[in-house]
Amino acid sequence: MLRKKTISYIAMSLLALVLSACFTIILVTQPSSAMIGESISVKVDVVLDGTEANAKCGIVGIMLPNSWNVDSVFFVGDSISDYCIFLDPDSIDCNPGGQVDFWTDTLEGRYPSGPTMEWRVYQSSQSWVKNDPADWNVSLTIEMTVKPPEGNYNLSYFVSNAGLDFSDPTWWDISESNNINISGTIPVELTSFSGIVTQDGIQLNWATATETNNRGFGIERSTDGETYTKIGFISGIGTSSEVHNYAFVDKTNFEQNSVVSYRLQQVDFDGTYSYSDVINVVYDLPVDFSLGQNYPNPFNPSTMIVYSLPVNGDVSLKVYDNLGTEVAILVNETKVAGRYEVDFSAVNLPSGVYFYRLTVGNFVDTKKMLLLK
Repeated sequence: MLRKKTISYIAMSLLALVLSACFTIILVTQPSSAMIGESISVKVDVVLDGTEANAKCGIVGIMLPNSWNVDSVFFVGDSISDYCIFLDPDSIDCNPGGQVDFWTDTLEGRYPSGPTMEWRVYQSSQSWVKNDPADWNVSLTIEMTVKPPEGNYNLSYFVSNAGLDFSDPTWWDISESNNINISGTIPVELTSFSGIVTQDGIQLNWATATETNNRGFGIERSTDGETYTKIGFISGIGTSSEVHNYAFVDKTNFEQNSVVSYRLQQVDFDGTYSYSDVINVVYDLPVDFSLGQNYPNPFNPSTMIVYSLPVNGDVSLKVYDNLGTEVAILVNETKVAGRYEVDFSAVNLPSGVYFYRLTVGNFVDTKKMLLLK
């Protein structure tokens, strides 16, 4: 709901600072629901009408739950790309000479936020000069991270020019009652969990797509598939919606060809925990260099190549076409002893016969594969 209010108690001496411009909110695009820990983006479309020539031309107010994070606030328009700076209500604003908390105090006085909400105010960082009196459309984008607790919230968005004056309702605008429902949490979403035998032991690798209140991962091992023992702990990120990769090396010496089972115990900061699926790793440290036949073969458009190293070495794995022209470099780095799988995608290559060659020191082996599209 869009609504304009007028406040008339500002001293007349401040009126000279007022900009001759109208700020009007024409549309608020906001998610209607989100989960705790999720990052959301809100777009506020604003029309500016008139001449802008002040050092700072945009004031933004946001009423939101006081536990949330505001990650960024910025304006974008035909000739604007302007981030906004948080106005600390306890700081002193040297221009136009008043205290910054004028904005938060005034907004709070006219539109009370209540005990669980608060107004936060931001100001544009650049000068805006607009000499064309025609309408000027800009978009205000606000990036926020949702925090507990769950519930329904009505967010509000305020825009104004930089003049300390509410006496003219065309100089500012407010959009109230933008409802959003917050529920649950983003879980610790495990996207992969695998193990590989190396010269140093069994290396476990796992990745998460999201994490919420994640204290970390306990690594548990079993040699009989029934009884598990905790052998290590890796700290988590806490709360994040970005991909994170983890690794742990079990340096225990196992008998050749023995099967070792692993699982992860994901622990929250409040002590609650859950277990991952179990993976089984065959401890079969290679005794020779080897390059396996790709599978599937023929393939379209991707195939897997397996190779083994009995010792650490500088590995080169390259793909060539039928004329001997190099078409792909799959591996070109130092690897520890172990077995490796490499995925080769030929989506941009034509059908035909290709060769892949493994080089590790004096060891060289080449095999043929067939791409059929």
